[in-house]
Amino acid sequence: MVRFFLGVGRIHKVAPKDIVGAIAGETGIPGKAIGAIRILDSYSFVEVPKEHASDVYTIMKERTIRNQPTGIEPASGSNRRDVKINNSFFNWVFPVRALWSPGIPHLLPGI
Repeated sequence: MVRFFLGVGRIHKVAPKDIVGAIAGETGIPGKAIGAIRILDSYSFVEVPKEHASDVYTIMKERTIRNQPTGIEPASGSNRRDVKINNSFFNWVFPVRALWSPGIPHLLPGI
């Protein structure tokens, strides 16, 4: 499976059926072949079979979901949470996150 980032989420009132319907309807892939879908506030992730990834990317790049551009891109990161956490802005704003642990606040410098 290949995971894609979609630039539509809860704020666009997107449901899993919208994503499955758009991909299956536009590309001809059976809906049951589409894998995990994770919908967040302003974006989503969807997994599609590797053999269909190129077609999904090419076709869906020019389509919309709920009248919003898909903004489809291959997802980066090996873990779903890596995509959100491993970016330079997060590391710049929270450089000591490795020192902080819930329940152990005494590890923070200066405390």
